[in-house]
Amino acid sequence: VIITGESEWIDVPSGEYVSTKAVYTINEEDLLAGGFTNEVNATVGPKVYTTTDDVDTEDPISSLTVEKIAKNGLYTVGDVITYSVSVTNNGNLTLTDVHVVDEKTGMDETIDILPEGKTETLYTDYKVMPADITAGEIANTAIAEGKDPNDEPVTGEDSYLVGTEDPNDPTDPDDPDKPVL
Repeated sequence: VIITGESEWIDVPSGEYVSTKAVYTINEEDLLAGGFTNEVNATVGPKVYTTTDDVDTEDPISSLTVEKIAKNGLYTVGDVITYSVSVTNNGNLTLTDVHVVDEKTGMDETIDILPEGKTETLYTDYKVMPADITAGEIANTAIAEGKDPNDEPVTGEDSYLVGTEDPNDPTDPDDPDKPVL
């Protein structure tokens, strides 16, 4: 608690009123407990007066989101696609051991601590293979899983789809080397 106003008064006349302000920042422990008790003590001469107020907090929320993106365009065999994977803690509790996996690119990273409201961005590359050209697109998913303060799992995922093209495809209507029939 930070007292932002006066905290001591001397020789206050009988019947007079004095006040002060104090600021308290709600913490994760308060959220997990569902609230806290505010206690104020005032000493007047030899006597101590105490009052308390129970304060409810918002519900604890464990949540994370994943956003995966890459440069738009069509890719061909041998091109390297760089994906960015942003993991955001959009809850109000700190997440730990956030494991981020992208099986297609081989990314396997851990974010040790992800405080509320914070984002960590990771990067991973993928080299376009002939099978990707045959498929006509590359579907790719990143999954993140961490733990909240109660050791409960918190997950999020996002997929990104990029197109591919075969520069030697004779059926491509935009290919200037396509034979005219």
